[in-house]
Formats: sequence, structure tokens, C-alpha cells
Amino acid sequence: MMGGEISVASEHGSGSEFAFTFRAARGAESQSPQSDQSAGGESAEDGELIGCRILLAEDVEINREILIACMENTGVSIDCAENGLEAVRMAAENPGKYDLIFMDVQMPEMDGLEATREIRKTGGAIPIIAMTANVFKEDVEKCIAAGMDDHIGKPLDMSNVMKKVRKYWKRGA
Repeated sequence: MMGGEISVASEHGSGSEFAFTFRAARGAESQSPQSDQSAGGESAEDGELIGCRILLAEDVEINREILIACMENTGVSIDCAENGLEAVRMAAENPGKYDLIFMDVQMPEMDGLEATREIRKTGGAIPIIAMTANVFKEDVEKCIAAGMDDHIGKPLDMSNVMKKVRKYWKRGA
């Protein structure tokens, strides 16, 4: 769907190598059928998010890498937490640093729902957006009930990610 390829090479006793390629727009100048423009008219413009600071709480390394790569030319600054405990610690140690948090729901140590509850207990009003493959109405309701502000389904649609960032980022705040 993204004009790419996936490959696997595995050797018993030596491990496995997983590789992928995909097409991603670098901004308004590179529009193709697979670009963010065709997925709803929202693209990640170069430098558009300069000054925006995001805490990405995601335990799967490749998911972190994909989001960071797709947002690399927007000017956004992204710090990563690999589990809910780490996200709570980073938010508490850096009050006011982050403009929003993308919070995976299913993580080790502490899941995203509990991490959100902990952040909210300290009075943190930072926008928290759930990222999960669980997209049924009751799943979204659980996220909102835990104190999250919004929800994004996985796999991520970058035009939707950009819409959420634009919606919740308060420039210069």
C-alpha cells in the first residue's frame, strides 16, 4: 500500500534480518499517489512543527523509528520512552517540556492506560493521544476514561497523525 517491499532472511542459530522500504512524502514538493496528500489532504510540510516537542511512549523499536522518520522534516522534536513507567518518569522530570504525548496502550512495565492515569494524578494537562490497534468503540472509550484526549489507530495513517498534532499543539505555549 505504501509502494514498498518487505523481506526476511533467517539462518538457524544466527538470527533473522527483517527489512522494509516504503515511499513517504518529504513535503508538498513530492506528491505521488502514495503521498500523504492522497490520504486526506494533510501532508507533513518541511519545518511546519518547529518548536513542537513530543514524548513518544512506544515499546516497539520499529514503530518508534517509522514515526520519527515520517516526521523528520517537520521540525518536531521527539523523545522516546520504551514503556509506561519511563513515560511517567520523563513527563514528571520535565514538566512543561512536552507539547503532547503519543502513548501506546499495550507496553511492558506499565501499560499506556495506567501511565496516563499516573500522569493525570500529578495534575498534568498535557494532551495524550492513544496509539493502538484496538479501535473498537469500547477500546476508544477506555482510553478516554483513563484520561487520554484522543485516539489514533494502528497501523498509523500519517495524515491522521499530523491532524492530531496540529489539533493539540499550542504554538508558543
